[in-house]
Amino acid sequence: MGAAKQKKLVKSKILQNAERCVYCANKSDLTIEHMPPISIFTDRLRPAGLMFAACKDCNNGSSGADFVANIFSRLSGRNEDEKFWASKEGKKAFAGLDKFAPEVRADTLRNHTAKPKWVLDANTGLYKSMISMELNSPILKNYLDVFAAKIGMTLFCEHVGNPLPLKGGVQTFWFLNEGINQKQVRAILKILPLHGKLKQGTFNSDGQFVYRYNCDGKSIFAALVLIRSDLIILVFAVSDLKFRECFDQLPLFERTANFMQPGHLLEKLISAD
Repeated sequence: MGAAKQKKLVKSKILQNAERCVYCANKSDLTIEHMPPISIFTDRLRPAGLMFAACKDCNNGSSGADFVANIFSRLSGRNEDEKFWASKEGKKAFAGLDKFAPEVRADTLRNHTAKPKWVLDANTGLYKSMISMELNSPILKNYLDVFAAKIGMTLFCEHVGNPLPLKGGVQTFWFLNEGINQKQVRAILKILPLHGKLKQGTFNSDGQFVYRYNCDGKSIFAALVLIRSDLIILVFAVSDLKFRECFDQLPLFERTANFMQPGHLLEKLISAD
C-alpha cells in the first residue's frame, strides 16, 4: 500500500472510531486535527501521529491559535529562526496570522516593553545584540491559552484513550523565550518521567516538538511540552472536577494561568475580539 493510501486509511479509521470532537461535545462534521499542527514543522514536514477527530467549528475556529503558536515559538533569534522570517514559509505564516488572528500583531506591538540585551550565539561563540521584549498583550494571552488547552486536551486523549470528558478540565501555563527558570523545570520534571515525541521510522520531531509526561491511564494527565525552543507549555488535565484539588499542588505561575473545559475553546477567542 502506498504512503498516501495508508495515510488516508489511518484518517478514515480515526473519524470512524471517534465518539465526538476532541475539543467539544459535537459528534457531527468531524475532520482530522493534527496537534501540534503541520505548520509548526519546518517545510511542513511532520512525522505521523497525534491526529484526532475535531469538528469543523473547533478545527477551523481555533486555527488562529495555531498560527500564533507557530510565530511565537520562533522568537529565539537563532539563525534558523531568522531565516524563517524571510522565507516563503515565514511569509505564509504571517499571512495566516493576519487572516485568522488579525488583532494579535497590533495588540502585541502596543503592549510590550523592549530593551537591548547581549546574547551568546551558539553557532559562532560570539555575543550579539538583541532586543528583549516583555509581552503583555491580553489578546496574545487568549490565543496562546487556547493553543495550550488544545495541546492538553489532545495529549489527554492520546494517553488516556478517549477525549477529555465534558465534566473535566485542563489547567495550562505557557512561557515564551525560556520564561520559566531552570529550577522550576527541574522540579516539574521529577514528576514527569516519560518521554513523548512524534516518530516515523528514523524521522522524529526532536528540536521541534517533544514532551515529558505522566499519566494514570484513566483520569489524570500532566506534561511539560516544548514547541521548538521558545514556547513551553505546562499541562495538567483531569477527567472530573472532583480531581481539581490536584491543581492546588501546582507551582504558582499567576501571569499565565488558564483553566478550560471542553466546549469552551472558541469562547476564549471571541472574548479576544
